Amino acid sequence: MLDGAAPEHARDELLALADVVRADAHEARMLTGADSPQQLEAAAADLVRAGPRVVALAFAEGNVFAGRGPGPNVETLTLPFGDEQVVDTTGAGDALVAALTVALLRGEPVPDAARFAVAASGATVGHPSGRPALLGLG
Repeated sequence: MLDGAAPEHARDELLALADVVRADAHEARMLTGADSPQQLEAAAADLVRAGPRVVALAFAEGNVFAGRGPGPNVETLTLPFGDEQVVDTTGAGDALVAALTVALLRGEPVPDAARFAVAASGATVGHPSGRPALLGLG
């Protein structure tokens, strides 16, 4: 799991070795140069073709997920942030990474893992210091 932007001097090596790559909105811009969800979808698919099995990139309104589909296909999915009232974003990214990892380790398909990850992330933002009750999410 590579969480964050890879340093420029080792980016290609790290991306090739990573099974999952996750970047917040700032890191996603640094990693891809993309400015829109559509550009992020294309960039995420390109990253998957370069090595990782799953890529999750954040943008201002949500997350783009890309993963290996059947055969050589790369599937992308854009999920907006939920409608939860945001009290504090502390821990939202960590919850997303943890839930995505758990779901993938369970063998769930990337779209299901992505939805589970976004639900976990959304569960954190309504609580100060990112301390939600994550039990019962999956």
